[in-house]
Amino acid sequence: MRNRFPLAEIFRPATAVALLAGALAVQTLSALPPRWVDAPLALAAIALIVLSRRARWIGFFLLAAAWTMWRADMSLAQRLPHAFEGEDVVVTGRVHGLPRAQDDATRFEFDADSSTHDGQPIALSGRLRLAWYGTESRPVPDIEPCSDWPLRLRLKRPHGGVNPGGFDFERYALEAGIVATGYVRDDAANAQSGSAPICVDRLRARIGAAIDAALGDNASAHLLRALAFGDQHAMNEREWAIARATGVPHLIAISGLHIALFASFGIALVRLLWKFAPRLTLRWPAPLIEAVASLIFAVVYAMMAGFGLPTRRALVMIAALLVANLARRARAPVHGLALAVIALLAWNPACVLSAGFWLSFVGVAWLMLCLGGAGERRRWWRELVTAQGVASLGLLPLGIWFFGQSSLVGPVPDGLIQVV
Repeated sequence: MRNRFPLAEIFRPATAVALLAGALAVQTLSALPPRWVDAPLALAAIALIVLSRRARWIGFFLLAAAWTMWRADMSLAQRLPHAFEGEDVVVTGRVHGLPRAQDDATRFEFDADSSTHDGQPIALSGRLRLAWYGTESRPVPDIEPCSDWPLRLRLKRPHGGVNPGGFDFERYALEAGIVATGYVRDDAANAQSGSAPICVDRLRARIGAAIDAALGDNASAHLLRALAFGDQHAMNEREWAIARATGVPHLIAISGLHIALFASFGIALVRLLWKFAPRLTLRWPAPLIEAVASLIFAVVYAMMAGFGLPTRRALVMIAALLVANLARRARAPVHGLALAVIALLAWNPACVLSAGFWLSFVGVAWLMLCLGGAGERRRWWRELVTAQGVASLGLLPLGIWFFGQSSLVGPVPDGLIQVV
């Protein structure tokens, strides 16, 4: 019997559009439906996908909506219960990411494993955003990435201002999985209890410290840390304001340019190996080994960059094209973009709340639309100028929508950076 649902349908651009529309439709609701609606809606969606060719895209739309609503329910249910706001709780967990030592406090994110209140366990687990304020008698200790701590905390649910044009922290907290914010209370029991034996963030911290030691605590060091491995918190508000005014924040985000460059290192390394041992190509096809090496290099660098949303998008796109090369099946770049959308929505449908999601995907899709056609061969510098002009024009409305501003001189520094 012929299969009525080829698996290739899942990875088509139309599928990605239908799934994205379903996730966006949930964002327009003023309140989430009851949780019992999610499972029947998902079952009906799967039935439409499998049994009806014409209604398949409606099925994908409903499936994404059901998945987004269920994940939103789970995320909201994980937040700090109202009864424990303003109360002291003892939380055991591990430091996540890179702590940021500032003048008034050390700020960091903390993955809570278990929590107690007055010695009784409470239902609190997930990611916390904390600040540790020091005193003259008890300064803030050195907080290492991936270190384990029992901490006495004063917490509250994520809250943000509602000023028009201001940063919506509650939306960001939902997208980032932050279940509570707060600060560390003064307690002698706040002491490091261990550390993960393998920690990429620890290596990132050492690289950042080496950059600071070589360049000092200045804007050049902060920018290099952001460009090299995605430590964007090293830049202060004034440096970010300059970046926005010149239109280069997307170059600071670890995205396609960085990942592709590192993947190219893998290809160059394998090609150098073929130069010294050409007989190896008789045993292993050169293009396949190059694809494996470039994928390994891309994954390693994505780990070093902290797996931000633009990084994940670029990595999935490159992985899709390399896997197609390994399978000896030609795939257009648009299929890689579609697969990246599907993968990110499956991982975290709340990513549609992030400005980085739209700047990343719309920017790539716009470039594919405007520059993807076949045409006459042009000089490389003309390609750069054209690409920067097209990208700046396409991202102009999104920049105004998300940030209330856009840079008219953005294409100039972009083009100079790419040429250099």
